[in-house]
Amino acid sequence: MNVSDALSSNDTLVDDFTLFEQCFYLVNGFLGTVFNSVVLFIALRHADTFDKPRQIIVMNMTFADLMMCLVYMSTRPFLDMFPKSVCSFYYITIWTCSLCSIANLLWLNVDKFVFIQFPLHYYTMISRGRILFVTVLTWVALIAISSFVYTFMEVKGGCHDVRVNPYIYLPICILYVVMIMASFTISSVIYLIAKNYRKMEARARLKMFQRLFFLFSSTMWTFVTCLPYRLLFLVNTFCTSCISYEYFRLVTSTFFSILNVGIVINPLITVVTQRLYRHHLYVYCKRLRNVLKEDSFDSSTNFTAGTSTVAHRSKMSTVGAPSAQELEKLKDNTEV
Repeated sequence: MNVSDALSSNDTLVDDFTLFEQCFYLVNGFLGTVFNSVVLFIALRHADTFDKPRQIIVMNMTFADLMMCLVYMSTRPFLDMFPKSVCSFYYITIWTCSLCSIANLLWLNVDKFVFIQFPLHYYTMISRGRILFVTVLTWVALIAISSFVYTFMEVKGGCHDVRVNPYIYLPICILYVVMIMASFTISSVIYLIAKNYRKMEARARLKMFQRLFFLFSSTMWTFVTCLPYRLLFLVNTFCTSCISYEYFRLVTSTFFSILNVGIVINPLITVVTQRLYRHHLYVYCKRLRNVLKEDSFDSSTNFTAGTSTVAHRSKMSTVGAPSAQELEKLKDNTEV
């Protein structure tokens, strides 16, 4: 969406894409789909959710980002071709998934806080069943909130041309800000607890910070990429004259682009900072390389064998059949 145009009118959201914006959405949609699919595949195949139930939260974050890439970014340039019947599914899906990604980041921070603050009681407080219950409850609640907001949206010409009251959408934006700020606050508390923990050796403390690196990096990345645009939206809601400033429009559009790029970078952060995904991705890449090498070797062998056969046949053909004089001589020698 051209956000600067969208914010210029609080009532109407109309998409008007340039060629660069179309390429931007399609490229990021494709890359995000591939990256998130790989991470989700590894998680479903190799993550032990009984020993580490927090991996269920990571799966939900990845699935939400994957749906954003498939439903939102990959189709956004063609939204004007969609029939009105799919508008409800489209907007409810993107609102739910974007909220779900932030909500699961908050649950991940809560999980790590319990792990750091109450390490001996972690598995009595956090279990796979409880994580699954919170997961289902989160999805149901967010779908209900998104559906409620959609009931106040008026579809005019199509899914690309809708009318929405900004004060109806305001609670969702506030929910974004609250969850992001809560995640950042809990991460800061976790960092302070881990830093000031004196009963741990230097090597053990370093290992603990390595385990927390995924949480810190994901929270900081979300804080940097998501929060600025949400705050700018709130500013525009309460200061309608601000959008008339070219600088404000430029900053808003820039942070909206960063918000979309963040969805593509999220799975890369997961792979880089978590050994489970990094290790299995390396294994799969190594297997793929071996398969390609075997195919290349087989093709080369078949080519060499084929060349040798042709050369042998060519050599045989150059020998040719015996001449008539040789046949007469052979006949004379064999007569009795």
